[in-house]
Amino acid sequence: NFIDLLVDESEFQLKIKVDSLVQLYNSVHTNSGIKSFAFEKLIDLCLRENCCDIVVERARRIVQESKDWTLTKEERRTLYQKVGRVLDQIGESGPAFKVMFACLKLYEQSDAEIASTEGDARRCVILAIKAVDVINFAELLELPAIKQLTQKHAKVFALLNMFTQATA
Repeated sequence: NFIDLLVDESEFQLKIKVDSLVQLYNSVHTNSGIKSFAFEKLIDLCLRENCCDIVVERARRIVQESKDWTLTKEERRTLYQKVGRVLDQIGESGPAFKVMFACLKLYEQSDAEIASTEGDARRCVILAIKAVDVINFAELLELPAIKQLTQKHAKVFALLNMFTQATA
């Protein structure tokens, strides 16, 4: 598609690529998945080019800013997962936790895809422990995506349980 050609395969300067994605992001309506897609491409580009400072503020607020966007559950999961992972990669533990937590809240026990969240669920537990502003670990334990860690990753789940009991 055009965006992939612009971002991944063109010889345009970084500024032109970023400006084009920002323009697309700002010009599309929230009732379209294009806004989410443009932000995902922008955050990928910024990570690849080591210029995440351009998008970090908006990435920290993505859950709040995207709440009124008309996205499917899968589009929202993809957006939050990508943004949460990038925030984690650039050392933004608190915001990364909030975005990953929002992502994991979108999964129910009956979802066939819940097994695919195992790595993100494990990382979310670690981020919760690292984040200075997380005080309610019990809410994290209630998520089906976190509950799946009880058997395969019993140590991670036990550690989270210790924090839950310590805050009770």
